[in-house]
Amino acid sequence: MTSSFSVYESDSAPQLESRTDVAAKIEINGSSTGPHLLIIGGVHGDEFEPMVCLHELIRFLNSRQQQIQGKITIIPIVNEAAFEHENRVAPDGKDLARTCPRECNGNDHRTDSSLTEH
Repeated sequence: MTSSFSVYESDSAPQLESRTDVAAKIEINGSSTGPHLLIIGGVHGDEFEPMVCLHELIRFLNSRQQQIQGKITIIPIVNEAAFEHENRVAPDGKDLARTCPRECNGNDHRTDSSLTEH
């Protein structure tokens, strides 16, 4: 894809080379060891506010990296297919929020292993 896309409105925001850059997994390693936090957004491809907020959070955390203990992984868009179609669901019609694995009692607690592998 060759089009330029930015989730920021300010001129000081970094310009992203393509829509794919918006979805990139970002890992921020703190100055010392500690827990690993995973933050995801973009479960629905037409809900842009969380995606924008996560990019703002990335900028904020990058400016304070020395104060972080542990590792933070941020994936602004986990449902890239739905995002590319600017739709709540992917082209296969599945809603990612309704298709994640569940426990017998109905609680969502597991995620796709590709999100949590490190």
